[in-house]
Amino acid sequence: MKATPVELKRKEDALASGGLTFADAMASPCATCSTAPCCSSLPLPGFPVETLMQVDHARYLLGFDGIELGISSNGQWSVFYTRPCRFLDTDDRSCTLHGLPEQPRVCQHYNPYNCWYKRALVDDVTDEYLRVDECRLAALLPYLRFDDERNLVAVPEWALLQELFAELPLGGSARVDRGVPDDPVGDEWQAVVLGAAPGRADAPVLQVGDGPLADPCSGCAAHCCNHLQFFVEPPTTASSVDYLRFALGFEGVELGVGDDGWSLILRTTCRHLDGTRCSLYGKEERPLRCRYFDAAHCPYPYLLGTPQPEGFVRFDLTLWEGFEASLQFDEFGNLLAVPGAGEVRASVEDWWRAKVASSVPE
Repeated sequence: MKATPVELKRKEDALASGGLTFADAMASPCATCSTAPCCSSLPLPGFPVETLMQVDHARYLLGFDGIELGISSNGQWSVFYTRPCRFLDTDDRSCTLHGLPEQPRVCQHYNPYNCWYKRALVDDVTDEYLRVDECRLAALLPYLRFDDERNLVAVPEWALLQELFAELPLGGSARVDRGVPDDPVGDEWQAVVLGAAPGRADAPVLQVGDGPLADPCSGCAAHCCNHLQFFVEPPTTASSVDYLRFALGFEGVELGVGDDGWSLILRTTCRHLDGTRCSLYGKEERPLRCRYFDAAHCPYPYLLGTPQPEGFVRFDLTLWEGFEASLQFDEFGNLLAVPGAGEVRASVEDWWRAKVASSVPE
């Protein structure tokens, strides 16, 4: 098979430098990895970019702290959450769970000798992958062409993209990541479960014309601007459950279990949020997704703004053992049944109470 230009370049570089001996090559590649991209970049479900709305979705995602996109040389787009795993030692970039039973199997069995992360995410521009932030997407947009139906019909050649992005180092916008926002609703849920606070009273009955109905965003904590939701397939095996445990290891990531679907939920803030309102409201720069979103049908105030919504529960890694208690597998590691939201919540809350009770001195 004929070698690709990338492979030829690698061989030329190796020969020019004298190359690695077999013993050198057998040394763990992780030892020379200075950024640990596998522990600071969580891959999320990607999406096709074939229409104007999908391009707009890319623009919408990049408005949030910690989100980075990427384009592969085959045209596929990907999404990464660029916050560190909570088990990453930031001093020496090592895993504090390495070699321990608690380390996710997806990490234990990842082959570092064929590491995609290091090839693609250490450098800003490579032959197989281009990282995309707000500045780079803004530079790309004028080169896109659409038909009358708003389907994407022309994109720049790969070489042009490489040249264009090479002149725009990542982080050129100098935006400040505000970190993981607080979760007062999660704190309220804990207080209710542990008996430190009463549950919420029934909501008052409103009439058309009342404030919250006339303006659904009035008084809202802007959950839509403090969270991103990525739908995932419900787990069917021990391996797919292990992936969820791996994902929840990253700061600000929660698992959402709903009767109508499962999701990874990121607690991250849109940089255009001003207080609880959008600073781009009424402006051309506002993403179409936000501009045409019907706030009267918004599910976020109920699902993310109440501590015990019917048919939905969300939690982070601290409650993982309670979630695991709701799962049963056969001898081959297949999940016997996918638990519903109510079953998961009951399991998590029972575990929570038991854990607190066991820690109280007699």
